[in-house]
Amino acid sequence: MAEELLREVRRILVPSGRAVVHTAPNLWFISLVKRPLVLILRLTRRESALHRFAEYDRLRYLMHPNELSPVTFRRLMRGSGMPSRVWVDGDVLRSGSSEWTARWPAWLVRALGAVAGSWPLKLLLGNDMYAIATPAGSDATPRRTA
Repeated sequence: MAEELLREVRRILVPSGRAVVHTAPNLWFISLVKRPLVLILRLTRRESALHRFAEYDRLRYLMHPNELSPVTFRRLMRGSGMPSRVWVDGDVLRSGSSEWTARWPAWLVRALGAVAGSWPLKLLLGNDMYAIATPAGSDATPRRTA
């Protein structure tokens, strides 16, 4: 389904155009990080955070029927036939503007954010993944950046 959608985007995109694609959540976070995090939240009695995770679990497959990892997102973009630059957003803690970090001191958000948003940790801890795609054969092929 997602590959069909991206092929349609490729079909209608003007030769010099670009498509910005965003997906979340990162499946690696959900499958590898979420369980230990929930255990820590239980041990620290963070009931409101636990409630949000429980609500997410209840609605997960309705909201996100096609969860992707950084690898499967890159594979999806490649399968669409559009050259793409794909990345995981390094602003893992959303610059402290999330309700999850609202009560943390700014210095702690910056320090933890710098570590969590560095490679390779952001591949596990980052939630938002992006791609910039161009039609195959166009002069606007995205450049790879760090």
